[in-house]
Amino acid sequence: MNQSIIVYGPHACGKTRNAVALARHFGLSKILDDQDADRIPSGISVDTLVLTNSDLNGTAHLGLIRCMPYARAAAAAGICNHATATSKD
Repeated sequence: MNQSIIVYGPHACGKTRNAVALARHFGLSKILDDQDADRIPSGISVDTLVLTNSDLNGTAHLGLIRCMPYARAAAAAGICNHATATSKD
């Protein structure tokens, strides 16, 4: 089993829409969506993708769980959408 990951970002950035692809990329079998980062249930330190709107910018870990912004997680998983694409103008 893999360590759980918290993916954070603003509402409507693509976290939920791409949750299955993110979980597969990181080798996680469970998804916990729309979670308050201050109320992470015990026992999810392994095998869970946690999605939150909480601002965790600058937070590398929350307890034993690694945190990463949605844009970085999406790029790592090869997901490109309006929230992660960059303009070429």
